[in-house]
Amino acid sequence: MSEFTDFEVQLDLTDVNPWAGDSGTPAPAGDWQMKITNVEHKPSKSSNRPMLAVTFEIVAGADGSDAGEATGLKAYTNYVLDNSGGQGRVKQLMIACGASLDKIRGSELLGQTIKATVTHASVQGVGADGNPLPPKTFANVMNEQPLEMAPAATTAPAASSAKTPPIMNKAPAATKTPNGARRA
Repeated sequence: MSEFTDFEVQLDLTDVNPWAGDSGTPAPAGDWQMKITNVEHKPSKSSNRPMLAVTFEIVAGADGSDAGEATGLKAYTNYVLDNSGGQGRVKQLMIACGASLDKIRGSELLGQTIKATVTHASVQGVGADGNPLPPKTFANVMNEQPLEMAPAATTAPAASSAKTPPIMNKAPAATKTPNGARRA
């Protein structure tokens, strides 16, 4: 494992909408628990835009079950930090890790285990000579979530499982009739 150098990025994600979806390297498609094993703040190679380069390692199935042969496989995802739409992706990661949103601290991400979905996409590039390159399969890490998510409400509870109202120990207060007389 390489040595980790902590960093801080002055970027407030408080008012940014989270967005889940980006690219990485091949790992089995599916839902996984993934540990963040490396985080780097660096410029992108193609456009020199600031980004986080994050390395994930599969540690278990999404439900905590054994990941089998997928255990230990890695996926790499870049999160762009500029205003090109990547900030929502960064916020989604920060929320999943339970990190603060006022600035990005690498130490708040490193070592965190989250749930994420890995999907595959096949891409065929073009070489420097203009000829097509062999297709490559990339893994997209998306839908980053904290391990402890509240279950989503699916349907209203059935009538038989509805709670009964509490029993009142007092009689209801007397009310007035429309003509002003009290009734009991």
